[in-house]
Amino acid sequence: MPVAVTSSHPFRGRGPRGGGSSRLRRRELALRRPVFLHPAGTRHIRERTLSSRSGIGDPAGGARRRPRPQEEVIELRKKSRTLMPALLLLILFIALVAPGCAKKEAAEEEAERAVSEEEAPPAAAEERAAEAERERPEGTEAEETEEAEEAMPFASGTQSLGSGWAADMVISDVRWADHGTYFRIVFELRKSDGTEATSLPATQAYPANSEGSELNIFFLGAGVTDSRFRNESDSVSVAHPLITRIGRTVGGGSGETTFKVTATAPIRYYLHRVTGPLRVILDIER
Repeated sequence: MPVAVTSSHPFRGRGPRGGGSSRLRRRELALRRPVFLHPAGTRHIRERTLSSRSGIGDPAGGARRRPRPQEEVIELRKKSRTLMPALLLLILFIALVAPGCAKKEAAEEEAERAVSEEEAPPAAAEERAAEAERERPEGTEAEETEEAEEAMPFASGTQSLGSGWAADMVISDVRWADHGTYFRIVFELRKSDGTEATSLPATQAYPANSEGSELNIFFLGAGVTDSRFRNESDSVSVAHPLITRIGRTVGGGSGETTFKVTATAPIRYYLHRVTGPLRVILDIER
């Protein structure tokens, strides 16, 4: 049933003559007329008011409906099911690739180490080759403590070491000692400025007489700074039952420095070298 709504206007203006303006009077009467609203219209207004307060609009264009907590949980589960296969694939990829990377890094380090060894200075390579072939333990103490039981290839023929000419090299020290089963003579070589030598000049030991009781050993181009052997006629007497004298002698005229070893009987010997510092060692069998 229609509902009558009476509307009134708060304005009560009067005209200049006290009777009021006819125009304002008509307006006031018009505002006081009842307005009839259909119940459907009031329901529509009420529904729009309630929907605007609750935040839930109509499907045509109202406010967006809020999801319920249960719906949010369902949505999160759907997303986790979608991301789970990708996460498993990522873990599998890391497990397969990580060991391969570690092997690759190890191979690269090994390759770098090999390249650095190949690019080593020629002097260092020569020293390593010499140590592998004929060198003995380094240091002066090794000359005094080497075991006599070690087999040495003693011989009486010509034996050679090194190569080339060494104009800037000197024999700085000559020393000898008895080791029980053999007698050892050591010739220490250095550069003329006192620094350590790295390469050995041509060196040779050979019998000096037909009986084999004298032995010569020469160094090509090397001088002598040992005060006992600076001149070619210098020699030192040795109190030993086999070796009696060690001294200098005149060389072959090609710039070599020659030493002579005199024994009481034919001798067999072994010529070799060690480094740190560079030394030529002559072992004579007893």
